[in-house]
Amino acid sequence: TIVTTHSDTLDTPDMYRRYPFPVVCISQSQVGKLRHDFPELTADDILGVAYHGIDPNAYPPQLHETAGYLATIGRIAEFKGQMRSIQIARKADKPLIIAGKVTHSDQDAYKDQMLAEADYVDTGFLDRMHGKSPKEIREEIERLRQIHSHGKKGFVIFVGEANEKQKEVLLGNAEAGLFPISWQEPFGLVMIEFLSAGTPVIGFGNYSHKKTGALTITGAVQEVIKDGENGFLINGETEAERIEKAVETVRKIPTLNRTNVRHNFEKYWSAEKEVEALDGIYKEFLAKKRSSWRQKTGR
Repeated sequence: TIVTTHSDTLDTPDMYRRYPFPVVCISQSQVGKLRHDFPELTADDILGVAYHGIDPNAYPPQLHETAGYLATIGRIAEFKGQMRSIQIARKADKPLIIAGKVTHSDQDAYKDQMLAEADYVDTGFLDRMHGKSPKEIREEIERLRQIHSHGKKGFVIFVGEANEKQKEVLLGNAEAGLFPISWQEPFGLVMIEFLSAGTPVIGFGNYSHKKTGALTITGAVQEVIKDGENGFLINGETEAERIEKAVETVRKIPTLNRTNVRHNFEKYWSAEKEVEALDGIYKEFLAKKRSSWRQKTGR
C-alpha cells in the first residue's frame, strides 16, 4: 500500500505507527511537516513528491481583459483569511468576490463576522454572469457597488460555495486571486486553479503563529507562487505589515503577463505533470522492491 495524504500531516498518527506504509507527499513542505511529526520516518518511508495537477481545460483562461475584481475561494475559516482579503480589498479600493462554505461549526462565528462585512450577498451572481464578457461583468459589479456600498471603499460580494460552472466565471475574470492564509498549507489547490485561468495569485508566504507569535512559513505557498512570475509572495513581520504589502502589490498586478501565468501553469501544474511524477515514483518504488526480492531470493 502506498498512501497520499492531503492534510498538513497524517490524519491518523496512531494507526500509522501501528501499520506504517510508504507515503507520497504533495509538497516539500508536507515532507518537512511529516518528518517533524514522525521523526522515526526513514528515507524509504517517504517515496517522493508529486504536486497536484488539474485538467488544463477545466477553467477557460482569460488572458487579455479581466472584470477588474479580486477573488478568494475556499472554506470559510479564520486560517483561510477571508477577513484579511476584505481588508486588502478595502484598502486597495477594489471589488472582491468571496466564494466558500462553512464545513465546521466552530467557524460559524467567523462566517457571521465575514457576512457582516460583506456589502452584497448573492449566491446566484456567478450564474447570472456566465457567458458575459469581462466588460459586462465589470459594469454589473459597478452598478451593484453604486447601490450597495454606502460609500465604503472597495465592494465585497459573497456568493457562497461555487460549483465548477461558477468557478469558470470567478477564476478567469478576476484580476488576481488572494490567498492570505495563516496555516501550513500542504499544497493549496485553489492557487493552481487561478493560475490555470491565467489569473495571478497574491499569497502570504509567512504568518504569525496564533499561540506562540513566531513567524511561520505558510507551507507550500512559496513552492507554487513564483514572485513576479505567476503572482506575488508576501512576507512580513506582522499581519498589518503583510496586509499593507499586499495592498501595494495589488497595484502591481497589471505588470504581470497573464499569458505567462498560464504558461507557468502548463509547465508545472497540469494533471499530466502530476501523472508523470507519480509514474516515476511508483516505477522507482517497484524497481527497489524487485531488487530487494532478488537479493533475498538469489533470483
